[in-house]
Amino acid sequence: MTETSSVSTLTTKTINWEVVHKIPGRIRLRIPRLVWDESYQNRLERLLLRTITITGSKFNKFAGCVTIFYKETITEPVILEYLGQAIGRAEREGTGETIPGETQENIALPAVAMATALIALPLELPLLLTGGLIIAASLPLWQRVSQSFSQQGEINVDGLDILWLTAQIAGGNHLAGALALNLGSISENLRNYKLKELGNELYILFEEEENIHWLSNRASFLPIEPEEGQKWLDSVEDTALMQQVKPIAQGAIVPTLIASAGVGLLTGDIGRASALLPLDLGVSLRGVTPLAVVSALTSAARSGAYIRNGKTLEKLAQVDTLVFSVNAFLSLIFSKQSLVPFEEAIQALRERVLSLYIVVDTEDDQDLIDELMTLVDKVFTVKDKNELDGAIDRLRVQGKTVAWIDDTTGDKFTSDRADVTITLARGNLETSADVILQNYDLRALVYTLDLARDTLKRAYGSLAIATIPNLIAVSIGVIWGLDPLIAVMINGGSAILAELNSLASKKPPIPSNRLEICAR
Repeated sequence: MTETSSVSTLTTKTINWEVVHKIPGRIRLRIPRLVWDESYQNRLERLLLRTITITGSKFNKFAGCVTIFYKETITEPVILEYLGQAIGRAEREGTGETIPGETQENIALPAVAMATALIALPLELPLLLTGGLIIAASLPLWQRVSQSFSQQGEINVDGLDILWLTAQIAGGNHLAGALALNLGSISENLRNYKLKELGNELYILFEEEENIHWLSNRASFLPIEPEEGQKWLDSVEDTALMQQVKPIAQGAIVPTLIASAGVGLLTGDIGRASALLPLDLGVSLRGVTPLAVVSALTSAARSGAYIRNGKTLEKLAQVDTLVFSVNAFLSLIFSKQSLVPFEEAIQALRERVLSLYIVVDTEDDQDLIDELMTLVDKVFTVKDKNELDGAIDRLRVQGKTVAWIDDTTGDKFTSDRADVTITLARGNLETSADVILQNYDLRALVYTLDLARDTLKRAYGSLAIATIPNLIAVSIGVIWGLDPLIAVMINGGSAILAELNSLASKKPPIPSNRLEICAR
């Protein structure tokens, strides 16, 4: 079938757009705003993800166009109506929204600087040209240093990179400087792209929103407050790992500068002095921890588990004691949805924690209580919430990290005194629990515990991948001298490998919930 061309200009609220080309299953729109407003593009991209009727989209920022692929069973007027509503809603939702990863590093200038540095020697290009291109390509570094100094009153690790880059330009090592900028740009763009991609998936899985069209009519996965979406990503800053690394990374900057100056004075060798400057202990702040945490939150979401923030994820990794309400325990063990046999279910929990406890009401049947006592370490019999809170407090005083698990659709008592609160929930139930298990399936609980521990190990492992080679390269460079080009490949390459390792989340054992279409 030949492609027809039909230009139809429409206005949706304040957004002008037009149909440029269309054939069954594919339509191309021109939206001038896409040229200059990347945030708008990200919001529109998210809206297009809300229905599986649209099978794909391809944005061309420079042309201000988007090509949309959709199921051919949908008629043209219907898809145009949907797109019109999406285009308008992307405008209305734009107030104050920040989408992770929406700022992309410019890779063009570093690439040009790299190409120029490669041909500079054989073509005898002036050093001023290659040095000028490298300085121009390093503008994002200068911007981050300026922002850090104006907002926090301190110089960040980018200041060390600028000094190192300046030393390379002064020493004529233009290729090393250009390569460092290219690897840094690749790392930055990889990180931003993956954060955006993962953030979009979290948005689709969890955000509670009004249906903008019958095509996207679906049951909300969970009734989460709209502002929660950004909190998932902001919470990375509050994780213990980030709080541990921040002062170390920031505190190492001044000693590094002093040590570098000392090496320069003692040896008179600028190369050895500058070899200390790439000592970056803050790689976790930008890449390792954010990617590991957001990747884990997304993986949990795919399995039907909502983890409220990064701190909760870390705390889950430390849980050694599970305290169940009797309803939650019976729901998980005997749920028809669970494919895990009873004995295997108990064993799976035993392998992951030191202690299992069940809380029952004093009014529960004694035969039930006697039966439960054969399955767990202890059965707490309580008459009210105060006694429940007291039992959990006593466990915490003993040094245990406690997760309280209830079924808020049927429990008489609940508690917020544990280190982590987990609830089994369906439908439109609202809860303030740290973790919500959407599926009444023990595998979701087991997987959530495993995921938290795996994520913590992976984050520290990624940090080691990034820092150990860096430390070795810096040490060799200071003591014996190391070609800056080799040092750059070691430092930049290890940072990229660390980010890739952070994305390798443990695979969910439960099929993900998919968006359903309500088609006429």
